[in-house]
Amino acid sequence: GAQPKLLTKPEIADASETARKTAVVIKSINKLIESTTTGVHVILGQDAGNSPVARALLDASTDESTSKGAPSIVSMSLDWMHTLPLVEAPKRPQTTGRLLIFVGTAGKYLSMC
Repeated sequence: GAQPKLLTKPEIADASETARKTAVVIKSINKLIESTTTGVHVILGQDAGNSPVARALLDASTDESTSKGAPSIVSMSLDWMHTLPLVEAPKRPQTTGRLLIFVGTAGKYLSMC
């Protein structure tokens, strides 16, 4: 397995190191997705809104009433939901038993725990 490396000063990875580490992460996430039985829940933080991939995920998503039992759920996190005018509190999809992938600032994910 990988061994932790203590950095005495910040280092910026070059393109080949970034590609290598990205491949490792993709392989790990694919294994997690394949091993989960109920599905995947992708939660997009407000800061992920500038990403064209995040926008495409949201554009391709349907409303909650048609997503029940779907293997993949895409939703906005509460830091994004409070920017929308709503009459009632938003209903959060159940994430129990699903692989949770949070895209955004890590500190905002910790507030969900």
